[in-house]
Amino acid sequence: MASSATSRATKELARAFESGVLLAHTYEKEKPLPNPKGWWISEKLDGVRAYWNGEDFFTRNGNRIFAPAFFKEGLPANVHLDGELWKGREEFESCVGTVRAADERREEEWREMKYIVFDAPVVDGKVDVPYEARHAACEAAVAAAPFASAVAVRKCKGKAHMEQLLRDVITHGGEGLMLREPGSLYERTRSHSLLKVKTFLDAEAKVVGHSKDSKMEGCMGALECEMPATGVRFKIGSGFTYAQRPLVAATKEWPVGTVISYKYQGLTTANGKPRFPTYLRLRGDKAWDDVVADAQADLRRSENDAGGALVRAPSLMEATSPVRPRDNKRKAAAAEDDCGRDSGGGSASSGGAAAPKPKGKHAKKK
Repeated sequence: MASSATSRATKELARAFESGVLLAHTYEKEKPLPNPKGWWISEKLDGVRAYWNGEDFFTRNGNRIFAPAFFKEGLPANVHLDGELWKGREEFESCVGTVRAADERREEEWREMKYIVFDAPVVDGKVDVPYEARHAACEAAVAAAPFASAVAVRKCKGKAHMEQLLRDVITHGGEGLMLREPGSLYERTRSHSLLKVKTFLDAEAKVVGHSKDSKMEGCMGALECEMPATGVRFKIGSGFTYAQRPLVAATKEWPVGTVISYKYQGLTTANGKPRFPTYLRLRGDKAWDDVVADAQADLRRSENDAGGALVRAPSLMEATSPVRPRDNKRKAAAAEDDCGRDSGGGSASSGGAAAPKPKGKHAKKK
């Protein structure tokens, strides 16, 4: 009977991911705004969320991810891992394409991927492990896995430190930061112990058309816009009120040629389009010729600052990090001294290759 109960409990634990994963709140929406000093900080990775249950990868919705056997080699059977399948900064579209393909003919694409682990929900059957010990378990769990790394964390020194790291990450093509409350437990829900920190860029564009909404008859689905300097066209479908949606009203408020402001999270590498554009306001104070001139001047400054080309550095925050369990005070103190550095070899703003390449016997041969 005891053996049967143990076997049943083991099977239930293996399906724990079906109860959900830890999700983050937004730092800027917290009331009151928390002081980030002392929290653990890491880069927010732009990839595909993946939960390892000791046998396979699953999405946050519980769907199996069909990763090749070589990619799973070395991952542990006694630890559940939560992380991101990741190809590098600004490689989201490519990453999603590889993961969704489920095609043996495209298995080689997985050699350009890494599994960046940021949590360990189950450690040796335990689910109530503090964050510091869970992160140490992440580091140990990926030690023998050639295609996996533990995300690097730093102890936040305060709001100014957090904002500087955020600027560094965004400047080099990253998405944002994650804040983790020290000593927090893994909750399979949206938790205030995990906060995402993002920043939006803003720019101007010219309205060149109006797309109809596919579901609401007679309404606008998106503004069709053109970027200055590059001429790239894209659509803005969010940021509007219901009163602004009727197509007749929209064409009057934003006739073709109107200059508008929008916010976005960087540009895609594939076609230079803004990521997640959201409408902000009309810019009746600016003529389109002035917007184009300003954009061209900004582009020249960026190229000059980067020595002729805008450098997009990869994330170096997947390397082994200095966090240690709380019960080892001496090592923890030394780790805090190192929290401003990535032990993998550089800061978040360092240059490098476009995406991490696995090392060892599984590295792709040239």
